[in-house]
Amino acid sequence: MTFSTVKVEHETGNIKCQLHLHMNFSFATEEDIPQLNKLVNSAYRGESSKQGWATETDLLDGQRTDEAALSDLLKQEGSIIIKCNDDQGQLIGCVHVQKRKHRMYLGMLTVSPTLQAKGLGKELMKASEEYAAQQGCITMYMTVITLRHELIQWYVRRGYHLTNRKHEFPSDPRFGIPKQPLELVVMEKHLPGILEHVSIRTELQPGDIGYVTYLHGHLYKQEYNYGISFEAYVAQGFYEFYQNYDQSKDAVWICEYKDSIVGFLLLMHRPDDAAQLRYFILKPEFRGCGLGKKLMQLFVDHLHAKKYRSAYLWTTHELPAAAALYTKHGFVLTEEKESDAFGKPLREQKYELQL
Repeated sequence: MTFSTVKVEHETGNIKCQLHLHMNFSFATEEDIPQLNKLVNSAYRGESSKQGWATETDLLDGQRTDEAALSDLLKQEGSIIIKCNDDQGQLIGCVHVQKRKHRMYLGMLTVSPTLQAKGLGKELMKASEEYAAQQGCITMYMTVITLRHELIQWYVRRGYHLTNRKHEFPSDPRFGIPKQPLELVVMEKHLPGILEHVSIRTELQPGDIGYVTYLHGHLYKQEYNYGISFEAYVAQGFYEFYQNYDQSKDAVWICEYKDSIVGFLLLMHRPDDAAQLRYFILKPEFRGCGLGKKLMQLFVDHLHAKKYRSAYLWTTHELPAAAALYTKHGFVLTEEKESDAFGKPLREQKYELQL
């Protein structure tokens, strides 16, 4: 059961589609809440949910949602529920999406238990992503219970990837009562054309140093629980760079999306024709889209253009994705040392590149 076309119309709020079976996609209203509540709970909780593969009954007791929570979703800014009815008017699927700046949150993807594994879930995903693109979003994201391995793999086949950002399952009985400790992991998917909207400039402007320092402190606290000493370390390094800046040797690459900094990389000259790579950072929603690879290539190109003989960087063992990118561009791990300089025990690592 597949769509031949899917289209979102902003003015009418309808999503028109042509199917082998006649189905209608549209935006839910308050009048749909009782049916939505019944559908969502039947797909995730209780005996009825066991007719499909999306059931959570082994992990959670209680309800998945209620009418008050659904009503609240419809009232929130940028929030809609896309519903799907069959040719008899029966509600058989839905998905919640909410625009948050240039990202679109996706949740509560639901298909009637007896109709699961027939392609409707994929079409709901497709409709939500097309809607997100029309709203100017560049990234879709969601949270999934880490123990739901089959569901995670289903999303991976749809183009989503796991991040290292995790959260505890909410301790609110409105969303279920866990039978064991549960954790949520964030999954993301970049919508096509993201790099076309990112510009890269190579000159520092007032406010850049302060903002990039803040971004390091904020993200590394959020993702790795680094302390304030890490932010101070970054600030000190920027001061050193500014004091010793040499336009003929040094370089910065500031990535911007809609006049907001979303990525950064710095090259600092060192003695003996060596260069240091520092403060490589991307906002989460811009990771995995090729921007990091582009910055690394710009860095390596600059090394060759300025005839550097070597380059090096310091990182930690907690950043395997970054390490993989470094090694792909020829860097080799040459040194490791235990450290608690950033407010927690970790292993600092030095990577070097010989040119």
